[in-house]
Amino acid sequence: MHAPITAHKGATVNERSNKRLIVFDCDNFLTKGWEEGEKFIERYPSELAAATGIPEQVVQEQLKHAADQVRANSNAYGMRDLSGRTVAPTFMDAYVYMRVLAGLTLDACERRYGSEREREEMLHAVHKKCYDPKPIFREGAKELVQKWRAHPDVGLHIVTGSDTKPVEGKMQILLGHEVEPGFVVGNAGKHLLTMRSDTWSAEEQAAFEPMWEQTRVSFPFPGAGYDAYPQRGFYYRVLMDLQSRYNTDRRAYVAGDSLHCDGLLPMELEMTYIHLATEFTPEWEKDFVRESGCGLVAPNLAGVDWFLDALVEM
Repeated sequence: MHAPITAHKGATVNERSNKRLIVFDCDNFLTKGWEEGEKFIERYPSELAAATGIPEQVVQEQLKHAADQVRANSNAYGMRDLSGRTVAPTFMDAYVYMRVLAGLTLDACERRYGSEREREEMLHAVHKKCYDPKPIFREGAKELVQKWRAHPDVGLHIVTGSDTKPVEGKMQILLGHEVEPGFVVGNAGKHLLTMRSDTWSAEEQAAFEPMWEQTRVSFPFPGAGYDAYPQRGFYYRVLMDLQSRYNTDRRAYVAGDSLHCDGLLPMELEMTYIHLATEFTPEWEKDFVRESGCGLVAPNLAGVDWFLDALVEM
């Protein structure tokens, strides 16, 4: 499913702020994604059974078997696009985890669909039915957002791959008041690859061409067993639109918890990426970010704040 292409003209020199762009992710970065996902995981078997017609007991058994498979060799699995390319690791968050288990369950039960796209749309519908929008924020999330929103030299935005409205709602809960339009930018399609080899309209070709010229198609992750795919064009369009509103001579900073979805593209574009390490972050991922030359690894949100203080003062 493609994210929408919108006209992108950028700001004029007179309209552009002299501030530096900073981007935060939301889910599993500002929030405790796995704690939020407990109800999602609990609801998933019954909703998957209802959507597929597979008896719920069978679904439960197959999901458990799939979980054992994944734990035994996590690098062999992951969230894949329609061409079979790994776009996010299994343990990125509870939602990707259940999506991977669901795919293995459908394979084991030999549930076939007319196309991979039809199967993805069914799983997306199951996801929406199970999703609980009530946030559980990480320690320091409110202070971090308040501080950098108020910084006179910074333009802060929350960029999410999911819908804008639920994340705006989370920010209102976090901050205790409504947020202005444009503070949260959603539907960034962070998991969607837009590689030159795919078929795009002339409008899409023109939109993605600068990214294709600036980034690698893929490269191997040392220690991971699969390749990295940084060309995520819808995310690129969002980042470039935001960057055009601020001083493009000042390096942008991006902070998130998913190397694949939040960090690969900004690092390719030579933005500084601050990676929040969680209990599921593998050592090879931390090493990759540290050795990249444009990435930092923080153990918590206080660490993210510390890095931003140091970077902004440079």
